[in-house]
Amino acid sequence: MQVPQQPKSFPPDSIARIVLESCQEAAAAGEVPAAAVICDPENWSVLAAERNRILELRDPTAHAELLCIRAACAAAESERLPPDLVLVSALEPCLMCSGAVVHARLSRVIFFTPTLKGPGLERILEQSRDGALLNHYPETRQWEAFQSEYRSLLREFFRERRSS
Repeated sequence: MQVPQQPKSFPPDSIARIVLESCQEAAAAGEVPAAAVICDPENWSVLAAERNRILELRDPTAHAELLCIRAACAAAESERLPPDLVLVSALEPCLMCSGAVVHARLSRVIFFTPTLKGPGLERILEQSRDGALLNHYPETRQWEAFQSEYRSLLREFFRERRSS
């Protein structure tokens, strides 16, 4: 089992803007505002970008992170992603998406806000390190600079949804 090194620097703010704009697109489509991108940290080029499409695709697995991983794997023509790629997500990956992160071998996951529903990636990694349950442990880091803006978007989405 390989223990991750200290997290590296954050991507440029332009990457966060892509994620936030995709979250707004998801909300406008009636989807929970969640989005993700997969980047190459060499030059921060975006290899894949997705938003939640659960309603659109009528697929409960159509979370932004999962769709993003699928698109990046298709572009790489491989079931595993090249080393060192980074997933940037608005929301900490859920249990399902965490499994995909591990199996895709993403090296780092950066998210704006932790998940409040069920175990998220950090908790899963923390609990499984003791028993060496996983064969891959990506680095995780919260990008707090965008947490407030994203949480406001989430709050507004759910406020509107409840009032409808």
